[in-house]
Amino acid sequence: MSRVGTAPEFKVEVSGMDRFPMEGVEVWINPSNKFLVFQLHYSANPAKNDDTYRANIKSSMPRAQYMQEYELQWDSFSGLPVYQDFQEHVHGSKTRLEPEIGLPLLRGWDFGLTPACVIAQLQGDQLVVLQEYVEVNMGAKRFAERVLKDLALKYPEWGNMRRDWLDYADPSGSARKDTDEGTCFGVLTALGLKINPGVIAFEARKSSVEHFLISATKGVPNFQIDLSTCPVLVRGFKGGYRFPETAEEIEPTKLRPIKDEHSHPHDALQMITCRLVQMRSTKRVRGPDPMYSFNMAQGGSK
Repeated sequence: MSRVGTAPEFKVEVSGMDRFPMEGVEVWINPSNKFLVFQLHYSANPAKNDDTYRANIKSSMPRAQYMQEYELQWDSFSGLPVYQDFQEHVHGSKTRLEPEIGLPLLRGWDFGLTPACVIAQLQGDQLVVLQEYVEVNMGAKRFAERVLKDLALKYPEWGNMRRDWLDYADPSGSARKDTDEGTCFGVLTALGLKINPGVIAFEARKSSVEHFLISATKGVPNFQIDLSTCPVLVRGFKGGYRFPETAEEIEPTKLRPIKDEHSHPHDALQMITCRLVQMRSTKRVRGPDPMYSFNMAQGGSK
């Protein structure tokens, strides 16, 4: 997996010690001076670990200041975050997320010379984001071959490309290029994938992600993302995937996020979520009961 636009990890695991001994507490060794570091988050205090406390604090200061002082998120981004309902301690998993055997795996694809692929699975009502792949200056064929090779090693139980996987891709991938007259869809199809085009409309894609972020089933959030294997997506949720600073000057219908390293995996994720929401919102209308000739002959209604 390639990590693009992320800072290097400067934390070293403490040998024989749990890095997260309790909620809101993280322990590591600083590799520079070998000091043992304890980082405390307000959620370590049960009296403060609730939505009312968070809402009161957030309303009393600028968002960037709140994220730094209370959520311990030191990345600063200019512009309004696309998703303001993401909470790392709620939606992020510090333990490795695993797929459930018997359920299909989902792939979202975004193309261009900064391609991205997101791997997820719908487990009941919960969308579990397992992995991201992000590259720079790489064509669709080489990127897809690398992704598929890695997935074959990591998920051998899902070996059938058409039966065990559902692939959703940016609809722009069906456009023919003026260089070789080929398409990104054609590249993936030639590799054995069955491609389902995603949704073009940005608002529908954005709201489909929010659908999972803001909902829960029996107290369990309907969105979980692996913090260790999806660093660019997580940075995007924390503010990297954002609207320009001049957002208030742009017509709402024309407002779009900044195109950078964060936007590509988020576009890939949206290819998955928008189709899932579409399928769930499709209403099944029951047709009339069947009419059989022998019943009609006896005067029956069915």
